[in-house]
Amino acid sequence: MYYSAIMRGLLSTIVTALLLLVAVAAGAAIDTSEPFKVAWSREGAAVASGGDFEFKITIRASEGYYLYAGETDVDFASLEGLFVTELLYPEPEAFADPFLHKSVLVYSGDVVISIKGRVPEGLGMGPRELTAVLRYQGCSPTLCFRPKEREMVFTVDVVPIATAGREARVGGGETPRKPFSIAWVRGIFLITLVAGFVITGVFFYINYR
Repeated sequence: MYYSAIMRGLLSTIVTALLLLVAVAAGAAIDTSEPFKVAWSREGAAVASGGDFEFKITIRASEGYYLYAGETDVDFASLEGLFVTELLYPEPEAFADPFLHKSVLVYSGDVVISIKGRVPEGLGMGPRELTAVLRYQGCSPTLCFRPKEREMVFTVDVVPIATAGREARVGGGETPRKPFSIAWVRGIFLITLVAGFVITGVFFYINYR
C-alpha cells in the first residue's frame, strides 16, 4: 500500500511535468524574436584620396513579414569629411496592406541597401568613420511593429595610392544569427527534470513492486 501510494504520486508528478514540458515546447516553437535582422559591412575599406568606396546594409525580413518601402531610409549622423554619392534601394513591390486598406510599396526577404561614396581629394590620411542611421518599419499580415532605428559605423582608411584597394569584404555584410531563446533553456531544464522523474519511477517500480 505504502509503495503503491508512492508510485501513484510519482506518476502524477511525471504526467504534470510532461504537460508543462509540452506547453513550454509549444511556446518555444513560436519565434518571438525580432523578425527583421539587420546586418552590415563590418570591415573597413582602404581607399586613396579621390577613390570610391561602397558598403551594404541588409535587412532580412522573416517569411511572411514585410517592410514599408516609404518608411525604410538611411541617413547619416557623421561623415568625417567623406562624401556619400549615392544610396541604392531595392525595387519595392505592390502589396494590398490589411492595415491601411490600400495598395502600398513594400520590401520582403533580403533587403539590400548600397551606400556609395568617395574620398575627396586632399583629405588627410588615416581612418575615417561614416556613421549611418537606418530607420524602418515592418509588419506581418496580423501585426504591425513600431518604427525601429539602428545606428552603424563604417570605417574608411584613407591611404596612399600605392596601398589602396585592400578592402576586406567591402559591401559583403554578415549573416544575421538567430538569437538564442530563453524558452529553449526552460525546455532543456524541463526535459532533464522529467528524465529524472522517469528514472526514479522506474527504480521504485523495479525494486518495490
